Amino acid sequence: MESFKGTENGLIFEGTYDQQCGPIINGLGKWIFYGHTDSNGVLKVNECGLTRSFENPVHGLTDFEKSELEIKKQTQMDLELEIKKLSEK
Repeated sequence: MESFKGTENGLIFEGTYDQQCGPIINGLGKWIFYGHTDSNGVLKVNECGLTRSFENPVHGLTDFEKSELEIKKQTQMDLELEIKKLSEK
């Protein structure tokens, strides 16, 4: 839908990721991906990074001492701020 760095918007990428470390890409929907394209144009999703879905934006850097509702609210706000900052570049 939108690329924040390096490519045109609207492109569709083929990609790979390492399921050992994450992220676990397990559903349809809107996602933010962090990675790079290799020499064949295949998107390589960063291992153990911040790639996550918009619907459930929880990631590995979350403070799990908070309640589930607090985590969901915080991660949604984090994602919105992240998108805003990426859009400004």
